Amino acid sequence: GRVVCDTPVVWHRVGCAGVKEGLEERFKYFTEKIMPQFKRDAMDHTLVFVPSYFDFVKVRNWFKFSDLDYSEISEYTKDKKIAQARDLFYHNEKHFLLYTERSHFYRRFRLKGIRHLIFYQPPTFGWMYSELCNLLQSTYQNPRGGSENNMSITVIYTKYDMHRLNLCVGSDTSSSMLASEKSVHMFKPGEA
Repeated sequence: GRVVCDTPVVWHRVGCAGVKEGLEERFKYFTEKIMPQFKRDAMDHTLVFVPSYFDFVKVRNWFKFSDLDYSEISEYTKDKKIAQARDLFYHNEKHFLLYTERSHFYRRFRLKGIRHLIFYQPPTFGWMYSELCNLLQSTYQNPRGGSENNMSITVIYTKYDMHRLNLCVGSDTSSSMLASEKSVHMFKPGEA
């Protein structure tokens, strides 16, 4: 599928020496560079998509420790809790919603009310990237939940995410992103 929402996508490359170091560097970048911007009240309705359950637990524990206002949906969340998490997020009673790749793979929720989307890591499947980005379309918004001028999509990646990157933006674009001197790239819809 194609990304059809109008929100630009900002890609953040995290430098790391190896795969193992990449896990720590990604987490550090997320907590120190990305999250401070999204804690502000103006940045509510933020969905944090985390592909790996291992990373999800680490991120959730950090949210808990940081006393952030969040709800969560993973492959282990019971149906009643899922309905509650979706409702609280849509009605802005929870600032953040943490969401795993496996729960999206099996349930394909059309989550409503997302104004800001953070990919902790690019998804394993290209269709997931476009499907989640397209949930920022006005059809899925709470009209009382903010402004169309205040929406964002953020993706964190390392050089070890090349396959995932290819599936999201194509091999030519991903090669130039990885070879670039710049570590941050922004694409308007249709550019990548």
